[in-house]
Amino acid sequence: MQEAKAAVKSIRHECLFSIYVGSWYPLYYQEGVNWASETYRSSLPWASVDYHHSAYADELDFIMTGCYYPEVTVEEAAANNRPAAWYSVEGAIDMSLEAIQNRIPVIASLYLNDYDGNLEQFRRAVRMCRERTYGVMLFDTVYINRYEWWQEMPSLLEGK
Repeated sequence: MQEAKAAVKSIRHECLFSIYVGSWYPLYYQEGVNWASETYRSSLPWASVDYHHSAYADELDFIMTGCYYPEVTVEEAAANNRPAAWYSVEGAIDMSLEAIQNRIPVIASLYLNDYDGNLEQFRRAVRMCRERTYGVMLFDTVYINRYEWWQEMPSLLEGK
């Protein structure tokens, strides 16, 4: 990660160096990726005492984490029998912020297919992301077309 960042910055020093990852940190080790900050000490049962040495968030200018859940709040996730609080937009944001330890900005990402037929839930999810993180990344614009939501975008992205 340090070499990749150095290569990018050597070509365009003003470029922001970032990455997208899934917010499901408690399972992400299965992908061979530790996107947390080196300062984060996970209490998860699989995390070794030196697991933090493989973390790379501190090399980034910001990170986008996929908060890909139809439930917006932790309470909704519990009501729908999700196995853990982080199976919600709010819980995924909490997990992301915990793992990043305020070292870099976090931008929450939403999977728009999770809100098919439920514009109000999508609005709530966007609001949660904008209130709790540095913004929102929408994946993927094909769904904005499919659901005919373009007219909603200005008010959503302005926080209305």
